Amino acid sequence: MKEVVLYRTEDGLWAAETARLPGYTAYGRTEEETLKRIREAVNMYFPCGECGDTEGGG
Repeated sequence: MKEVVLYRTEDGLWAAETARLPGYTAYGRTEEETLKRIREAVNMYFPCGECGDTEGGG
C-alpha cells in the first residue's frame, strides 16, 4: 500500500494512517497487525479498487 504513515503512540501501540482515508487511524500491537488493519479498512472502503492505486479488494 502506498502512502502509509506508521508510528508508535505514547501508549506503545503502533498506528497507521493513509491519505486514502482521511481521519482514520488503525492501531495494533505490532507493525504487521497495524498494517493489516489499515489495508482491510481501505479494502472495505474501496471494495472494487475504484480509487486508482489502492489495493482494492478486486
